[in-house]
Amino acid sequence: MAALGSPGMAEARGGGFYVTATGLLALPRDSEASEEADDRSLSMAFSMKPGFGLLAAAGYRLRSGLQAELELGYRRSKFGEANRIEAGDGATRSTPSGSLPVDGRLNTVSLMVNGAYSLRMRNLRPYAGVGLGLAMHTAKIDPVTVRSNGVASTAFGTSDNATAFAYQAMAGLGYQVTRRMEVRLGYRYFATLKPDFGDTELSYGAHSFEVGMLYRY
Repeated sequence: MAALGSPGMAEARGGGFYVTATGLLALPRDSEASEEADDRSLSMAFSMKPGFGLLAAAGYRLRSGLQAELELGYRRSKFGEANRIEAGDGATRSTPSGSLPVDGRLNTVSLMVNGAYSLRMRNLRPYAGVGLGLAMHTAKIDPVTVRSNGVASTAFGTSDNATAFAYQAMAGLGYQVTRRMEVRLGYRYFATLKPDFGDTELSYGAHSFEVGMLYRY
C-alpha cells in the first residue's frame, strides 16, 4: 500500500490488541440468477435494495502500523425488480420498471481475515486494508414466472443456505477521541463468488459506507 503521508507525519506508536464495532449502510450491486427449468437455461438480472450490516473484529497492531484481525459480519438486503430475462432458446426481453418484482431477501454471515495498515497523524488515523474469508448466504426468493417464445416457466424460487469464498477491500479515517478509543468513517467493498442454492445460482457484491469505533487495550 502507498504511504498516506511523509515519514515525518507518522508518529511513534505502540502496538497491541484492539477490538472494533461497525455499522454498515450496504448498497448491493445488481444481482444475476441462473437456473435450469423446463429443459431450458434461464437467467435473470435484477436490482437489490439498500440494506444494512454489522461487523465486529478483534486484532493486533504492530508498532509499524501493520495490523491483522479476525472479523465477523452480518448483512441483510432485499431483492428489487427484474430488469432483464434471458432463456436458453435465445429469447431475451427487458422488463418495464416495476413490472416484475422479485420478492425475497438475502442474509449473509461472513468470517474474514483482514490485513490493514494505519498511520497516526496527530489525532487522525487513516487506514486501508483487504480481507479474505467465507460467507454463508441465506436466500429466500419467491418463484418468478418467465415467459418466452410462448413457453411459461416458473423459476428462481429458493429458500436455502449456501457458502462461498468472500473478499473485501476497505479504506477510511479514524479520529482519536481518547488515548484508547477512536471513531471511524470508511468505505468497504464486499463480494463473494456465486453461491449455489441447489438449482439457483446468485451473484453478490456490495458497496458500503460505515461508521464505527475502535478500542485499544
